[in-house]
Amino acid sequence: MSVAKSFWLVIYPHVHPWHIHKVQFQVTEYDGVVGIPDGNGGYTDSAGVFTYPNLPDELFGWKDVQLIREGAKLTYVARFDSFPSPWDMDSLWQEGFMYHCHILTHEDTAMMHQFVVVDSLVSTANIPEEDLVSLTMFPNPATNSVNFKGNFTDSGLLRFYDLNGRLLEEIDVESLPNYSFPTEHLPRGIIKVEYISGNIRFVQKLMLQ
Repeated sequence: MSVAKSFWLVIYPHVHPWHIHKVQFQVTEYDGVVGIPDGNGGYTDSAGVFTYPNLPDELFGWKDVQLIREGAKLTYVARFDSFPSPWDMDSLWQEGFMYHCHILTHEDTAMMHQFVVVDSLVSTANIPEEDLVSLTMFPNPATNSVNFKGNFTDSGLLRFYDLNGRLLEEIDVESLPNYSFPTEHLPRGIIKVEYISGNIRFVQKLMLQ
């Protein structure tokens, strides 16, 4: 498979500019409020369901950022041409994609995620369920502790960094899922959490309040 066409549906409860890395997308449908030219050089907010090709200027064309108004639903199509092997962790990290809110303070408080697109012929559907890696960190923002949940049970190193890259703490962990780590002693604000075990590397920003 050389190119994959993928349809996405994005729903935000609040106003956020949606941004995706390495590809561009084209809006196929938008259900919500958009700005419509008023004929005098300005814009007037208008609510409705807009479908391709009858889209207002704000939604038309290929793009990598789109403002999504409060409660709106954005549907778009994107083309992907990078398909790493789901068994090759180096390939997964190098050929992955990313999406996030384009407001920096939102991005830094966990509104940013990585993903991969795999060939349907060798997709994760063909991998035994016990071999799939699943790992989640919560709550975020956190106050007194942070927890980890998932099916990845190998031992590894858990590290906490500040945004200048200074190592705050490093812990040897026997099994990360169902592990709770106290955070009262760490500085308040945004820090980076990293977990490394063999070829597996999990990285996420954490807001401490």
